[in-house]
Amino acid sequence: MSAIPRPAAALPPALAAPLAALAQQRTHKRRHEFLFHMGDQANDRFYAIESGSWKCGTVSLEGEQDVIGFLGRGACLGLDERHAQLRSYSAVALANSTVLEFSRTRVLQAVQQDSALRAQIQTVLLEEIARQQRIAQIQRSPHARQRVAAFLLELANAELSNGFDGRHFQLVMSRSDIAAFLGMADTTASRELQRLAHSGAVSVRGRWVSVLDPGQLQQAAGQ
Repeated sequence: MSAIPRPAAALPPALAAPLAALAQQRTHKRRHEFLFHMGDQANDRFYAIESGSWKCGTVSLEGEQDVIGFLGRGACLGLDERHAQLRSYSAVALANSTVLEFSRTRVLQAVQQDSALRAQIQTVLLEEIARQQRIAQIQRSPHARQRVAAFLLELANAELSNGFDGRHFQLVMSRSDIAAFLGMADTTASRELQRLAHSGAVSVRGRWVSVLDPGQLQQAAGQ
């Protein structure tokens, strides 16, 4: 962890000033390191992802693990647990990642005095609600290929929103994590990825995906 003497440079729009100026510290995590575990004290903290990617998941009383989300640059971890004393999920880095740590109380106090900050926080919350609604719609789809195609489009759009080329991106999560998130078997997720590749909608080489025909991918996703 390191102190933050000034707002970080080249932050995504959601994390630009004035919010970045309230960050208390910057935390670096290597791949597979946890930021927090399910059941940890929340300690009035939330985190904004400056770089890297994270997997969020839960563990049932029977020990079964469930993947509930993947978050990248510009998204927030723990912001959705406004009144919780304990973390309701775990967050583990899928790649070397950096987050900015915030005091929820300090941010809420600042919001009362700064209309620009208030508008920024509202935008972040509205974007998160919209993202969760899109994910819920993906997961409700009865067709495996439609879920996989919509998931790829979600990743591509996330890249675009962060100023990157949404036509080419890396699947930092494993095939089994994708399958768990989409509610299907590992073999089904891999098979549908290959079918989308064979159709010409995408190219899949290891962890790298290239969107070759956006229209066809949207059609496969039912959009």
